[in-house]
Amino acid sequence: MLKELNLDSRDVAAYIVKYCAYKNYFINLTKLQKILYCCYGAVLADSDARLTKEHPKAWDHGPVFPRVYNLKTKNPDGFIQGLIEREEHIKDILSSREMIAINATIDLFSKYTAGALVEWTHRPVSPWYKCTDGGKNLYGEIPDELIKEYFLTFINKQDK
Repeated sequence: MLKELNLDSRDVAAYIVKYCAYKNYFINLTKLQKILYCCYGAVLADSDARLTKEHPKAWDHGPVFPRVYNLKTKNPDGFIQGLIEREEHIKDILSSREMIAINATIDLFSKYTAGALVEWTHRPVSPWYKCTDGGKNLYGEIPDELIKEYFLTFINKQDK
C-alpha cells in the first residue's frame, strides 16, 4: 500500500523553483511540470510514497499538475516569482531519503530543455503514452502503478 505524503503540488513546485534558482537552473512552466512529474515518479519508485495529493494528469504536452498550471493562468507575468515567494515546508515533512531523491531528480532533469522533457514523456514506453493510447485519450489521471513501474526501471538503469 502506498504511503500518502499529502503535499500540495504547488508547495513541491515552489521548492523546485527555489532549488533551481539557487542552482541557477533555467525553469519555466513546462519544464517545472515535467520535473515535478519526475520528482513524483522518483519518490513513488524509491519510497513507495505518493508525493502529492494531486495526481498528474495526461495533457497534450505530457504530465501536468493542474493546480500548478492554474497558478500560471492567475499570474502569467509573476508566476515564477510567486512560487519563489510561496512559503512551503516540504523539508519539514519529507524524510532525508525523499529529499535526496527530489534534489537528485531536479539536478538530473534540469539539464534538459522543456521540449526535450516533453518528448521524453511522450515516448511509447512512458506512462503518459500508455495511459493515453499514444495521445488519443487525454486529460485523465496517469495511474501510479504505471509511473512507479516506469521510474523503477529508470532508477535501476541509472544505478548501473
